[in-house]
Amino acid sequence: MGDKIPVSAQDSTAELLTPLDLGSRPNGEAEVRLAGRHHRRGGRCWYRLSVLEKILLLVVVLLLLGCTALLLNLALVLSRERSMLERALSAGSVSKSSAVNSKPNSNSDPSPEPERCLTPTCLRVASRVLDRMDLTAEPCTDFYQYACGRYVRTHAVPSDAFSSSSLQQMQEQMLVDIKSKDPATDLELTNDCKDPATDLELTNDCLMSLPLRAPGKDPATDLELTNDCKDPATDLELTRAVVGVELARLGGWPLIDPDWEADRFNLTDLITRLHSVKVYSLLEVHVNSDSRDTSTYIMQLFKGSPLIEEDYLLNKTDAHARRNLAAYRQLLKDTLAVLADPSSDTDQQAKEMIDFEIEFAKLLGQTSCEDSSVLLNTTDSDVQLAEQSRLTLHELTELTPYFDWSAMLQNFLSVNNISHDMQIVAVDCKPFVQAVSKFVNSSPKRVVANYLVWRFMFKNIRFMGQQLHEIWQDFRKQVPNLYEERVYSVRWKGCAELVEKGLGNVLSYMYIQHYDKHGIKAKLDMMGQKIAYPNSVLNITALNEELADLHFDDQHLLNNVLRLRNHEVLQDLQKLLRPVDKDSLANFANVGVVIGHELTHGFDNHGRRHNWGGNVTNWWSEKLLTDFTRRAMCIVKQYSKYKLDVVGKNVDGNKTVGENMCDGSGLKQAFNAWRMYRQGHPKEPSLPGLNMTDEKLFFVFYGQIWCEVVSREGWEKYAVDPHSPGRYRVSGVLQNSRQFAETFNCPVGSPMNPLEKCDVWT
Repeated sequence: MGDKIPVSAQDSTAELLTPLDLGSRPNGEAEVRLAGRHHRRGGRCWYRLSVLEKILLLVVVLLLLGCTALLLNLALVLSRERSMLERALSAGSVSKSSAVNSKPNSNSDPSPEPERCLTPTCLRVASRVLDRMDLTAEPCTDFYQYACGRYVRTHAVPSDAFSSSSLQQMQEQMLVDIKSKDPATDLELTNDCKDPATDLELTNDCLMSLPLRAPGKDPATDLELTNDCKDPATDLELTRAVVGVELARLGGWPLIDPDWEADRFNLTDLITRLHSVKVYSLLEVHVNSDSRDTSTYIMQLFKGSPLIEEDYLLNKTDAHARRNLAAYRQLLKDTLAVLADPSSDTDQQAKEMIDFEIEFAKLLGQTSCEDSSVLLNTTDSDVQLAEQSRLTLHELTELTPYFDWSAMLQNFLSVNNISHDMQIVAVDCKPFVQAVSKFVNSSPKRVVANYLVWRFMFKNIRFMGQQLHEIWQDFRKQVPNLYEERVYSVRWKGCAELVEKGLGNVLSYMYIQHYDKHGIKAKLDMMGQKIAYPNSVLNITALNEELADLHFDDQHLLNNVLRLRNHEVLQDLQKLLRPVDKDSLANFANVGVVIGHELTHGFDNHGRRHNWGGNVTNWWSEKLLTDFTRRAMCIVKQYSKYKLDVVGKNVDGNKTVGENMCDGSGLKQAFNAWRMYRQGHPKEPSLPGLNMTDEKLFFVFYGQIWCEVVSREGWEKYAVDPHSPGRYRVSGVLQNSRQFAETFNCPVGSPMNPLEKCDVWT
């Protein structure tokens, strides 16, 4: 039969065939075709599949059908959203605004359809504004809620900060730029560490090569302080060795040095070395312009402060204070556990040292000084205070017979190679200088040495390797410092901040170089002002000279931090050798409200004491001073009513009066300047999705500067801060603004338009 197989003779495979597999010949004999071989002619293999294969095939089919349905649904949703966005853009509103627009004081304005800006930047700005606003709030009742309500509702305080704010977001972006070398800021150097525009070396040692990179990385491609900054050293022996060298330079730390001898203790040398790395002792030494002659610099002595809040040391009834003091004691104990010999007994010395700090805190509270910020001080008393604070070195020695501060200051200059015939110093609070000198003289040398060296340790623990860094982080999470550094939850942020603070001029130079510096300079010259940066930033020769003595190594982060701080101290002391360069100061930012705010500081409760040259003098009439005081007291009373509910306190109206009056004046001047500018320029396209006038949008922008959410520690800070909380920097200022009330048509007597308004400078 050849290829013919009788049906009767088919083998067991025939049961797998379907009727379609059966063919016929003209002679009537049946023919069987193999299904696989004739598949394209319509044969099916379903019955040849196993049960598992059939199940998998059905699952695939169902998944394909499901994906198709999802894609169709997604396309429908996107189509609807696109249609809604197009309607919003064309109508100049968003979905929620219709309810607001029906209100008498609404955000809408029936006017001809304006030209709208639809560039990516405008869309981002409009989105950011809407994302922060609460369009259900009434602007004449609570403008802060109206401008920032959604921001407050959708943001939380991060673990490494006291607050989350719109300003903080900009600061965070700066740290990201430093870390990632954002192309917009050009935070990098060329491969040979030369500036591409000037082809000059930034420093002889190529500043960015060692301190700002990890080993093995190109210096032009990273901004880090050394590998142990991103990845802290875990070698405890290395940490002990490096810390031991630094402690030896200070004369040793009795708590961990059994060979320390009181007879060899040199207090003058210890304080000098501490101040050389910006670790202040019981007094602080700074170089500032002379208040009597602001063309020259003078050395100044100020009251010091404990390492933690005075209240934590002195308040024995408050549970919060007791808990923080216990955490402080634990920090000292944990530090000693890492560095001290395990067999040594340090408990008694540690107790005596903290008792010494408690007495120091008491001394601060018991010593009264003239407060130059009191509003009712006359201009005559201002001049008298400035004159009385100036002492010759001989007078300073007579003032403090228990400790020779004049010898310490001269030694301070000598150690840092500053040759200056210093004759006059300014002492901020003479009674305290006398009292603290007597206090130190009457205390055991071992206790004084332990405490002063502990101040060095306290400021630098986080740079002393992984183990001590973690101890420091745990402490700072329990006891946040309201005035000093943040404890970043990620290491790179702390490193980036260290670069920004220590090498600010370098970063400024690199930033400016991204732009056409010659074009910027020409424009600023035309404006007749030196705004945004000092001329020295673009002077590569001066920058090289400034950094010539700054060298780094890759042994340990602590070494580089101390060298950076000593460099900052040297720069400060060298000001004594030159006159004040007033023209080089970066006076103003490029934001109108900030410019107005800063300008008003020249006429606030502090600035009014200084004439046009910055010198303390009697230049106001008694009538003007009386009127100023009356107006300022109005602001004091207004802000003193604002509550800090979380901590059960109120804003300190006296402490914040200067900043508050500058906020109000700054907003007024910025608004007037903007309206004057608009008179001579064509109207700019409006932002999409915001159906409000430019005037209303101006105040929304102002309000959103201060959007924030605050932790309990943040509210504690506001209780003693010279700045008011963001909510009151908005509502307090706008309640006094007639321009705001007119713009939003707020009824007289409404919360945002009270009958009584405070206005210092009209």
